[in-house]
Amino acid sequence: MSSSFCVSSTFSLFRLSLWLICLAVTLSFLSTFSNLFKAPKSSRLNQHATYQTFQDLQLYNSIDWHDENGEVSVIHHMNEVRVAFIEAYLVRRQDSTRIPRILDLGCGSGIASLELIGANAGMLHQNDIHRSVRKMHITCVDIANGALEQGRAKSNLLLDLITTTLANSSLSQQDSTRLQTIKYNLQHLSFLEISVYDLLQTHAPNSFDLIIASNVLNYFENLPLAVETIANLLDKGGYMYYDGFTRNYLSWLLISFVQFMEWVPARTFDWHMFVRPSELDVLFEENHLTTLELKNIVPTMWPLWSVVQFLHGSLKGGFIARLPYMLVERAKFEGLEFMYAGISEKR
Repeated sequence: MSSSFCVSSTFSLFRLSLWLICLAVTLSFLSTFSNLFKAPKSSRLNQHATYQTFQDLQLYNSIDWHDENGEVSVIHHMNEVRVAFIEAYLVRRQDSTRIPRILDLGCGSGIASLELIGANAGMLHQNDIHRSVRKMHITCVDIANGALEQGRAKSNLLLDLITTTLANSSLSQQDSTRLQTIKYNLQHLSFLEISVYDLLQTHAPNSFDLIIASNVLNYFENLPLAVETIANLLDKGGYMYYDGFTRNYLSWLLISFVQFMEWVPARTFDWHMFVRPSELDVLFEENHLTTLELKNIVPTMWPLWSVVQFLHGSLKGGFIARLPYMLVERAKFEGLEFMYAGISEKR
């Protein structure tokens, strides 16, 4: 009986301890949760920066941007979806009398731009390319000089590779034409260290046919001024491509989990800086921009081997970063969104 009593007491003590731990975790979560959501819904529409982000922009100087299995692997995995979305509208803007002028805001090392101009892993093999390559002039801008230097080095390396291939290889007319086009694009790909707020000091209004703002909106402390600048730089009838994380309960939970698992570098994201599509609607209307299409970006849960590899711990950098992504129709309720991508046109 004494033994039974000890077992019963031990079990009760264990249950009590477990309950107290759960209570402490719940209270801690609710406290953090309430603090995070005290910001007003219109906070990103404020013309004056009232919230100083803790995001560390200097970390982008030191990471290896072109390691597809490294710290920015998720950007590489989203590239195909982003570029296909951009391409669909770039074709509409194509004018035989003028080569498209493109601005890549917050470009990092120009990963998206290199993909857009055709300078990707499959550039030497026609069968690896699912789209045509056209001439374009791209200006990549960022405030992280270290990232820009990586972009310059990568583009110069690719340019040397193409030049050597064209000189020494027996290529088909189709492959030769394609590589000549990519070479032209690399020669007209520039990297500029400058803030979005200063671009009108170096570029005239209506200077670009397409402006790419990929995963950069959440870094603009003065979002209204950034959108106003983008609208001024965009030519009439030009397109703005944008994507990013929306600010809701789901994004807070997922980003918190990803950062807790250390799948992204510390201080990469600040939930308060995420931008809701409804906030962009207000800013677009004020700046003569019309949203043509807005979709959600979601990870695809296939192929199955990705799940198997993840379970065996072989997916360095996190499961979410390793999944392929796709575009789906926008959720009816904003609370169900996490990432979005859209195209707007200047009226």
